Amino acid sequence: MSRTTPLRNLSPDQLSLQAELALCKRDLAYHISNHFYIKDKQGKIRLLKPLKRSQKMLLAAIDYCRNTLKIPPRVLVYKSRKTGISSLMEAVMLTEVLAKGYEGIVIAHDLPTAQYIFSMLKRYLENYDLPGKPELERSNKKELKFKGCEGYVEVFTAASAEAARGRTPQVIHTSELAFWENPDAAVGLFQSLAYTIDTLHVAETTPNGEDPLFKPMWEEAYDHCELKFTWDANNNPIP
Repeated sequence: MSRTTPLRNLSPDQLSLQAELALCKRDLAYHISNHFYIKDKQGKIRLLKPLKRSQKMLLAAIDYCRNTLKIPPRVLVYKSRKTGISSLMEAVMLTEVLAKGYEGIVIAHDLPTAQYIFSMLKRYLENYDLPGKPELERSNKKELKFKGCEGYVEVFTAASAEAARGRTPQVIHTSELAFWENPDAAVGLFQSLAYTIDTLHVAETTPNGEDPLFKPMWEEAYDHCELKFTWDANNNPIP
């Protein structure tokens, strides 16, 4: 279907699709919760909805940085288990990669987590149901590369984080940062991310005592944070 096709010549199904695409482009939370699929605790494949409070807060923080403060989002998440932050972040990353041709990097603290995250990314891609999804050029245990698309996603472990330093990603997700054994590798990776408005870095972790990397970063950010949330009648965060 041509982009110049007059709306009056479109069928009801085509009009509905155009409206859905426009809504997804405008509303990232809607896009993710209606077109990305996870495997739940019962082993069922279902939509990533409804979004949890922690997931909504992360999306609101990213939007607030980009559209209110006009700065690149750099978000720290100190979390309990099963808050859905990794699930959401992988959906955000894949959205950026597919829509903008970005390069995304995920660093997990150990191999089982890296394998789990990669399987999540593959499931998102396999079940994505909107047009325009590129064909996979290659998919192995650590990389999704697409035909006719500049973007790709690579998944590393903290032990191999040095290998990621030669990349020039636009989106980085560092998982369980408090458990990394080599903090210097993390710092080098952070510095590879350009300070431009469309780049994104989310670093999340569960607590690990007095870890030398994440806890000092968190305490400094927490002490200087001015962003507070209230909640509307639909349980959506308002920065």
